[in-house]
Amino acid sequence: MKKHKQDIHRITANTRRMIKIIALGLLLTGITAAGICICHDAMYGQAGSGSASSEPAALQPASAESAAGEGVTVADAEFQDLTDAVSSFKETTARTSAAGTTAGLPSDTAQAVISETASAGTRVPVMNGDAPDLTGYIVVIDPGHQLYSNNEQEAMAPAGMGVEGTKEKCSSGTSGVSTKRPEYEVNLEVGLMLCSYLESLGCEVHMTRTTDDVDLSNIDRADIAHSYATDYYIRLHCDGSDNASARGIGVFVTSLGDNASLQTELGDILGNCLAESTGAVFRGTNAGTTYSGLNWTYDIPGCILEMGFMTNPEEDELLSDPAYQQQICAGIADFLATLPQS
Repeated sequence: MKKHKQDIHRITANTRRMIKIIALGLLLTGITAAGICICHDAMYGQAGSGSASSEPAALQPASAESAAGEGVTVADAEFQDLTDAVSSFKETTARTSAAGTTAGLPSDTAQAVISETASAGTRVPVMNGDAPDLTGYIVVIDPGHQLYSNNEQEAMAPAGMGVEGTKEKCSSGTSGVSTKRPEYEVNLEVGLMLCSYLESLGCEVHMTRTTDDVDLSNIDRADIAHSYATDYYIRLHCDGSDNASARGIGVFVTSLGDNASLQTELGDILGNCLAESTGAVFRGTNAGTTYSGLNWTYDIPGCILEMGFMTNPEEDELLSDPAYQQQICAGIADFLATLPQS
C-alpha cells in the first residue's frame, strides 16, 4: 500500500520533456490503442450550472452540441500516448516541499476531516455484471458544497500562477426543481455510494466530508487531496440553469500548469465512460481558471463532475434514484481503470 503523503505534490520541469520522449517512442514502435473510452461493457465483455449551482458560480452547457445531445470523443490513436503521459505526469510530481511550492500543508480543518473520515459509515451499492479491479489506486472524493455556505473570501489560485482575485470559500449550490432536495445532500449521497463501491473493488478512497454539517473551503478540500498520493481527485456536483431543458453531464478542469491539456483529455474519457454507463448526454470538458478548488490541485489529475441538472425535472429525479446513482458509480470506476497507477 502506498505511503500516506506528507508533503505537497509539485510538477517538475521534466514533465513535458518526458511526455515528448514517450510519444516519440510510441510513434517509432507503432503502438496504437483500441479505443479512448475503455468503459464498462467494452472492458469486460458484458452485453449490451446555474449561478447557485456549484463552484464555479455559473456552469452552462459546454457548446451547441449539448442541445443536440452529441457526445465528445478523443481520437483512438492518442490513447496509449495519453495513458503514458498520465504516468509521466504523476511520476515526475515531487514528493517533498521545495522552494517555491505554491500550496501549503493541510490546514487544521482539513487534517481534522482526514482523521474523521476513516471510520465513517457508507452505503454499499449493489452492482450487476463484471467490474474493474482497482487494487492499488488512491482516489479522493469531494462531495461539493455543505449545509451552510461560507461567503468569506479566499485566493482563487496559488501565488505565482497568474490568477488574481478571490472567491467565496464555499458557495450554496443549487436545489432540485422536482425533488426539492439541496445539491449538497445529493452530492454526499452519491459520494458515499461511490466510496463504498470503489472500496469494494480494492481502491483506497478518502472523502473530504462524510456529513453535511461541515465548514470546508475549496482550499481545505484541496489540502485533503494533497495529503495522499492521489491518482485522481473527483469533485462531485450537480448543475443548475435558468433553462429547464438543459441536461447532461459536464466535466470541468483547471487550465493551470504544464498538464492542462492532459486534464482535458482525461475529462473527456471520464465523460464518455459516464455517458456509456448512464445513457446521459456528455456535454464536453471545459477548462478554465475560475475553478478555484481545482486551481489549488493543478498538480493532481482531477475534475469537477457535474452529474446532471437539478433544474431539469427528469434529471433531478434521476440524480436521487439509487439505481441511477449506481450507474454513475460504475462509469467512474471504469474511468479509473483506464488510468495508470502512480
